Amino acid sequence: MGASVIVRNVIAGMVVGIVAVTYALSYAAVIFAGDLSAALPYGVAITLVTAVVVTGITSAFGTIPFGIAGPDTQRTVDRMRRLSSIL
Repeated sequence: MGASVIVRNVIAGMVVGIVAVTYALSYAAVIFAGDLSAALPYGVAITLVTAVVVTGITSAFGTIPFGIAGPDTQRTVDRMRRLSSIL
């Protein structure tokens, strides 16, 4: 691998990491709003750890070399609605 390929891969990894952190923080802010706002720090920690673990497992064991893992928007919103109706 040449230096330019390594630089491109590092830049791509940084972009994916920034996007994953942004998604995790925004989901935590949405899910832990309102009555659950006292638990927001725990929610941020949970979503960040989950994003790191899922991304790491996908990159280590995935069969597609360009695969990116992250939360699914529709399922996250659906779970958020269900959680807010329970609590």
